[in-house]
Amino acid sequence: MGGWSIMNSAEGGPAFQVAVSLAACIYFLNEKTKNLGRAFIIGLGSLAAGWACGSIFVPMIPTVLIHPTWTLELLTSLVAYLFLFVACRYPGKDMRTLVGPVGGLAY
Repeated sequence: MGGWSIMNSAEGGPAFQVAVSLAACIYFLNEKTKNLGRAFIIGLGSLAAGWACGSIFVPMIPTVLIHPTWTLELLTSLVAYLFLFVACRYPGKDMRTLVGPVGGLAY
């Protein structure tokens, strides 16, 4: 999806690609969790978190490192794709098992 978004970046943004990615993420989460409600919440939550993080951190990237035709919307969608991938890859994992104890606290 990222490659498709980059190739069509000048045609009005990656909204369709993001929608297809969200639908695919929900489908794969439903296959793994066998719970459509949970799959929808995880998929939509990961999209929102990715879009929020992308909106915050992408503008901080120096313009020298970014291709001149890549827009803020395109780069934000690439971050959202990453978040959707992680959500589909680790749906049943507790974040504490991925990150470890925070601040030395035991769970």
